[in-house]
Amino acid sequence: MGALRNTLPEKPERKLPATEKLDKYGRNPNSLAERLRNRTDYATGEGWAPFPHAVWADLPRLSSGAICYAFIGVCNMLSLGRPRKAGQPWQEWTEPISKSDLAELCYCDEKGIQRQIAELTERGMIEVKTVRAGVAKYSIRLLYSKWQSLDDYSVWKRRQVVAIDDAVEDEAAEDEAAPAVSSEAVQVFKAPAIVKRGRASKVKKLPTSVNAFVYQNDSGIDAACTAVIQSGCLIVCTRPVNGDSEAKGEIKANATGHGCPEAFASSSPSPAPREPRAEEICKLFDPLLQKSASRLLSPDSAALSLACKELGSVPHDFLVHFVMGPGGRGGRPISGPRAVAAILRECRANYDKLPKSPARVSDADYRADELARARAVLANPKDESAIDLEWARDILRGHK
Repeated sequence: MGALRNTLPEKPERKLPATEKLDKYGRNPNSLAERLRNRTDYATGEGWAPFPHAVWADLPRLSSGAICYAFIGVCNMLSLGRPRKAGQPWQEWTEPISKSDLAELCYCDEKGIQRQIAELTERGMIEVKTVRAGVAKYSIRLLYSKWQSLDDYSVWKRRQVVAIDDAVEDEAAEDEAAPAVSSEAVQVFKAPAIVKRGRASKVKKLPTSVNAFVYQNDSGIDAACTAVIQSGCLIVCTRPVNGDSEAKGEIKANATGHGCPEAFASSSPSPAPREPRAEEICKLFDPLLQKSASRLLSPDSAALSLACKELGSVPHDFLVHFVMGPGGRGGRPISGPRAVAAILRECRANYDKLPKSPARVSDADYRADELARARAVLANPKDESAIDLEWARDILRGHK
């Protein structure tokens, strides 16, 4: 019985004090949300807040979800809905209000409110003043006049997946010495996490706040490290700096120095040669997989080999247009490395449908047609999507 899980008893519901009586709908009439009903008179029109029509030209594309809609609506009510005398301008700023009160009005938790305040301020949708008198309170102004020039939420969100170290690489820069880990340090893993090649560990919730990052290499070889922050999760990717094959050779040399060459040689087969177009495919699909929050293709040798076989002899320009061109496959999420082979199979099938030789379209003709389409896209940038514009610039970048 000692091995059975001991479940904690369910947390009892909070009992309302004697002064807090629920109405016939089961709600507390003294709550912030219910008290708003007392300020509204449908017959006389009292208790109304104006909502500019132009807001609905931008809010659907700028919103991040239901909490964002609620937050904007509540801030609009608390600012433009404030009492004013006849002839006076509308109040643009809300009265100071705490996160907990905003969370109650928006029917969400305080973390959701804090995320909205941080994101909307960074995007330029709101302006915030912080008042600290015991509990921090915020006075908020909605910057409606600036919304037209802001990027869509999806475009802004993609730009947040950036490298932690975005400085130019400096070969002369030296790594720092490994920091000493004290006995009071918080352990994320109870034991070292073993992760198979091409896979990722399970997500671990951090029990403490983190505002810095250090990668410590405890292996016997030099390692390269990249890291991105996506949806609040820090994703760290590491690999041998000289490639898998040379890393295996170095490990083999280390094992030979310890007097066990025969045992290591019998258990470690020689690495398979890398496919000729592997680097081309990884360079094209790894950024798309990373944007889709999927595993990368480059560490998965089996999926990469299958992808190279499916690509065959499809020209590079045709491949790039199929993936990154207007309406291309790169505009949709990719589930994982195994899906790349299916995409390349479809790409090759489309290429094989082109007229056969001698009437088959030449690479030069296809290139000229592709340049013409790219110029047409950039000629009317307002009518094109961000993906199409990025494809057109990439096509024309190397063409004089």
